[in-house]
Amino acid sequence: MNNTANILRLLIIFAIATVVQVLILDNIEILPLCNPFVYLIFLLSFPFGTRTTTLMFAGLVAGLAIDISSNTPGMHAAACIFACYLRRFMLTAISFRTAYKEDDMPSLSSYGTVWYAKYATMFVVAHHIVLFFVEQFDTLYLLPTLLRIVVSSVASVLLILLFGSLLPATHDVGRQD
Repeated sequence: MNNTANILRLLIIFAIATVVQVLILDNIEILPLCNPFVYLIFLLSFPFGTRTTTLMFAGLVAGLAIDISSNTPGMHAAACIFACYLRRFMLTAISFRTAYKEDDMPSLSSYGTVWYAKYATMFVVAHHIVLFFVEQFDTLYLLPTLLRIVVSSVASVLLILLFGSLLPATHDVGRQD
């Protein structure tokens, strides 16, 4: 995919995921401990060759968009920036591949369910750890916060996999399960 197609695809993913997050998921209480965040698929979809600083800036923008609509001053932004910073390490940890094609965008249809689930899980858990510990900021609630991280991470990853299954492949040489 060329750069213009990648940017257009990312903008569409950002718009749809943010609208779903703000208008639907933020207004539904599934369980007291479950807060799924599907908007993270936007950050998961950036091409492999994206510089960490660029991705962190996108994380800031995405996080602030959710913070503004959720009245959570900077918490989502901080969590997104942290997860974006760790992304390159995550990609290295989940794959024996030494190099990804720079313009390829990670997707469920291109890289397979197992690979994408590992990638999404690592990213979501990193995000949720920061988000929920910054939100709670009290060791008295350590166990409920850990439980909230686990439950919300599972729900987020499942929704991201569902959302990701609706997106077309970004290239045709990806691995299949």
